[in-house]
Amino acid sequence: MKTLKLNKSQQGYNLVSVGIAILVVLLLSALGIPKFKAYLVQGAVTPVAEETQRFISMVKVSSQGSGTTPYAGLTQAFFARSVKNSALEVGAVSGQGSGAVDVRHGLGGGDNGTVTLATTGATFSLTFADVSDAACPGLAATLQRITDGITINGTAVKVTDANNIVTTAFIPGTAAARCVDGDNNDFVFTINRS
Repeated sequence: MKTLKLNKSQQGYNLVSVGIAILVVLLLSALGIPKFKAYLVQGAVTPVAEETQRFISMVKVSSQGSGTTPYAGLTQAFFARSVKNSALEVGAVSGQGSGAVDVRHGLGGGDNGTVTLATTGATFSLTFADVSDAACPGLAATLQRITDGITINGTAVKVTDANNIVTTAFIPGTAAARCVDGDNNDFVFTINRS
């Protein structure tokens, strides 16, 4: 059996090439992982928006002809049961009666990325907390036709008055300007009575 003899100049080459390969992989992962996360969030916007639209449509249709407070009695527990086994992640449903049920949107924010339902009786709103900038303004743009009011980080980007007249029209560029970097965006979608 023949043995291969290496010149002195070739002896450390394998270690150097492995080190360079590791450095390249680390550099690519440092640059690529945040971009990959953004692509995942962008891909999740459509299913989350579709599920939200389905819920809003169901509530609007079932509340038709219910007087001036058609949304009285809506709870977080009802919302959680309605969107369970969908693109929205529902936590433990043990608190069904109290309405203390977590619904997570999966658009950033980890466990803090929640969707919360609130109602005044005449209106109801869905608040998406800690949404990634990768979902902004895509989430608002997708839901703007079915909702009557949209605020992003406390600033109204769509307003519909009590007579169902749009007083502030949704403009994607204006909505995008209200978004901030990271998982720090809060969206509030308001639905008026029909």
